[in-house]
Amino acid sequence: GNSELIRLIPVLNRYPLREVIIHPRTAEQMYDGHVDLDAFETAVNLLTVPVCYNGDINDATFFLQVHNRFPEITRFMIGRGLLANPFLCEEIKALAPDGRDNHIERIAAFHDMLLARYETALQGDHPVLGKMKEFWTYQSTHLSNGRQLFKKLKKSRRITTYKAIVHEFLAEAEWDA
Repeated sequence: GNSELIRLIPVLNRYPLREVIIHPRTAEQMYDGHVDLDAFETAVNLLTVPVCYNGDINDATFFLQVHNRFPEITRFMIGRGLLANPFLCEEIKALAPDGRDNHIERIAAFHDMLLARYETALQGDHPVLGKMKEFWTYQSTHLSNGRQLFKKLKKSRRITTYKAIVHEFLAEAEWDA
């Protein structure tokens, strides 16, 4: 738990580390529950090496909360939040989502490029569809019709059917950031 991290800090402080990445969640929690920002604050105050924050940055609003609470932290690690929303870094840089970019068109263009590369590199519909279905595991979370899209895509067995489903859903989708 967090007491383990606190006990480890004197050891970490003895070494010339470039940074320590802290994900303020217990091992028992794995990816469930919420990060413990109070435990993170305790660790940051005790560490003498630079710290990188990692955990639950899924939108610009939460990033801003962490950034405002810990202005001394200048490095952040983003994982699943970026997989779900590939525009998250842009939104964070602007510190607020803006509607200027057409996310649906950009996702469609990226999707088409990725699909074409998989079709070139992999043999047959099944391996290509396996990769593309994994792609939609994350991308569908920000589409207004994403749940229905993903449900329908999971049943597709042929690339031609898959392409028709994606085209149909993207034509009707709205971006839910």
